[in-house]
Amino acid sequence: MSGARATTQSRLDGATALKARFDAAAGGPQLLALVSPTCEVCLDGVSTVLSGLDEPAGDAFMAHIVWLPVLGSDTGDVAAAVARDRRGSRVEHYWDDTASLSRAAHAALGLAAWDRTVAWDVYLLYPSGVSWSNPLPSPKMWLHQLRIEDQPSLDADSLRSAMQALTR
Repeated sequence: MSGARATTQSRLDGATALKARFDAAAGGPQLLALVSPTCEVCLDGVSTVLSGLDEPAGDAFMAHIVWLPVLGSDTGDVAAAVARDRRGSRVEHYWDDTASLSRAAHAALGLAAWDRTVAWDVYLLYPSGVSWSNPLPSPKMWLHQLRIEDQPSLDADSLRSAMQALTR
């Protein structure tokens, strides 16, 4: 799937562009967020990520925000509009209209063990040197906002700690 960046047109690039940009940024640590553009909790999570990029622990990170069609109101146009308000020099935005990355993350993270049917509102962290592997590279760490008791939740402190752990 192709399209122009949200900063220049109303369409977002898709998974093919993500894979290429992920590999291009493999020299540093990366964060991959899978979120809904109309979920307020997801939008708060993206704000936490953007703030984390401005901290010393996040300074080396590249963030890839993948907007997913999870809720009935989630569309590519909505995702593009939301992405325009959440730009940054080390942030790329994508629209995964088929939710293929969500399905891949669901399997990779073992979310079925927590009775989750969709991987969304999850934040995958990768150290330097990880290149894309199909269908998704395995993260070194991941955070969430899914009310999973035995896995770290996303907040400013847990994000900072995870980023520090991957940049030591």
